[in-house]
Amino acid sequence: MVIHVSNETTNRKLVEELDQVSGMDGLTGLSNRRFCNLEIERMIAGKQFPIGVIIGDVNDLKKTNDELGHAQGDILLRVMGEAVVCSSPPKSVRCRIGGDEFLIVLPNASAEDCQEVVRSIRAFMQDNQGKYDFHLSMALGTALNDGSTDIETTIKIADGLMYADKEKIKAERNLSA
Repeated sequence: MVIHVSNETTNRKLVEELDQVSGMDGLTGLSNRRFCNLEIERMIAGKQFPIGVIIGDVNDLKKTNDELGHAQGDILLRVMGEAVVCSSPPKSVRCRIGGDEFLIVLPNASAEDCQEVVRSIRAFMQDNQGKYDFHLSMALGTALNDGSTDIETTIKIADGLMYADKEKIKAERNLSA
């Protein structure tokens, strides 16, 4: 089936609806938030603890969009999605959960497993720096859920650590500028 839509707003709405139904983010090819939540529920039901949570937030997406255009911003998101996929084990669930936010969920994980994914994402960004007109940077935070608390609390902890990392990155940039 082919649908031709000339209205950009209608087109975006259709893509969002297809993303929801398919469980996939159309831009990055990663899972979407809905699918990710279902997989987390499956991990909890299967008692695959500890569950590792890694949250990443792309730095400078707005700057890239404003200075280079939204097409380059989309490429930035795709590249960061590639970093997530290349840096996480096949057993993990990798999702784009918002505009510039990514979530990686690892069943039966350790803190070291989570840190290894973070190191690998950072190495990917370093290895690919300079290949694009934009800067590759992502703030990252991790947390483990051992089953004694709800997963939302674990996600909030990882999110808080990601924001702390974002502030650290900003401070380091200001020092080097």
